[in-house]
Amino acid sequence: MIVLKINYMQIPFNKTFTDEKEINAVKKVLKSGWITSGPKVKEFEMRFAEYVGAKYAIAVNSCTTGLILALKCLGEKNDRVIVPSLTFAATAEAIVNAGKMPYFAEGTELHKIDPEEYEGAVTVHLYGENRSFRLPGKFIVEDSAHRIEKNQCENNPNTVVFSFYATKNMTTGEGGMVCANNKYIAEKIRLLIFHGINRNAWTRTKNKTFQYGAEIVGWKGNMSDIQAAIGLEQLKKLPKFTKRRNEIAAQYNQAFGQENKGNHLYPLKVKNQKYFLEKMKKDGIQCSVHYYPLHLMPAYKDYLRTDLSITEEWSKNHISLPLYPALTDRQINYIIKCVKKYWMYE
Repeated sequence: MIVLKINYMQIPFNKTFTDEKEINAVKKVLKSGWITSGPKVKEFEMRFAEYVGAKYAIAVNSCTTGLILALKCLGEKNDRVIVPSLTFAATAEAIVNAGKMPYFAEGTELHKIDPEEYEGAVTVHLYGENRSFRLPGKFIVEDSAHRIEKNQCENNPNTVVFSFYATKNMTTGEGGMVCANNKYIAEKIRLLIFHGINRNAWTRTKNKTFQYGAEIVGWKGNMSDIQAAIGLEQLKKLPKFTKRRNEIAAQYNQAFGQENKGNHLYPLKVKNQKYFLEKMKKDGIQCSVHYYPLHLMPAYKDYLRTDLSITEEWSKNHISLPLYPALTDRQINYIIKCVKKYWMYE
């Protein structure tokens, strides 16, 4: 007799939630005849700034671009910028592409390093946990790709960069937002995202002027109205998304005896990472690893670092479980059941 194993559930690691509201919003933009940076981008910037409590918000084509341009505000001095090694490549590549040198450290110990050893720092809200820190006289950029919280930029001297990539807490497909309470930084980034030109196409059209000038050497980093239209609808749903993410993280915490505080990714220590990932995949559940240490990768192996034994050990025995608003309670219970079968396997 041949017995076939059937997976009754197929649970992807992430599933983006959009509906007719996003589709209709994009249709309106397409029909308007103005699809690049224009009125929808301006509205999205205003609404997002209100939500996170920032004085200024600049929409960009990716969080990576936002990080690069924020770091460009450090000036042209080729100096060290401290950064966690346990993060996505974009965090460190932004430092290099901004003309700086990454200095790798343990993510939870950035504040312990002698400030004289570096020019600035990029802190990462890994998994959605609040990992912000402040140092007088030092330029701090917060990579907030994993975290969007109400009023999180209020009275914050740091420059905070958000991601709207497809897997994030809200999405525009691709895109990001740079938020700051410093007028100089905000104005410089706004110049940088559009070739250093002081009047973009929408501003020239609205004001009926054809004159413009390049004030600084810039980049191409602006967001389109198509993306902003999606972002405006997603922002309306963000409180509900956040509530559901918190509920799922709480269920995982209760099931596994953890105290994880983030709501973007759910890390879990397992006995045998490879075995666990393979078994979960066979049961129809896609998990992942966040992250493999950057300092061990070819592109970054020659940069300075502190002792990173904690990071190296973490990457060997931790996995990430699915965590997104579209997960049903039935799916969550199935994930928990499967995890308990495999996570302690030697």
